[in-house]
Amino acid sequence: MDPNNLKESKMDFTVMVNSIETDTPQRNEHLKTADFFDAEKYPNITFKSDKIVKKSKNKLLLYGKLTIKNVTKDVILPDGQ
Repeated sequence: MDPNNLKESKMDFTVMVNSIETDTPQRNEHLKTADFFDAEKYPNITFKSDKIVKKSKNKLLLYGKLTIKNVTKDVILPDGQ
């Protein structure tokens, strides 16, 4: 990630479903079941950026592909600022 060269920048990440933490143990376990993320069958959630766009001075938008349970969709993620 190079803020001075967004055109060539990439931001990809993987979330290990078993690492989900909501501060509620019962909810954590339920999210890992087949009712939600099915951690046993699909242990990871992935995001792979296609492009990064500067929206304002301190805000970026990440365009890319989010995969959950082997289903991939195009999404736009804010950078969290």
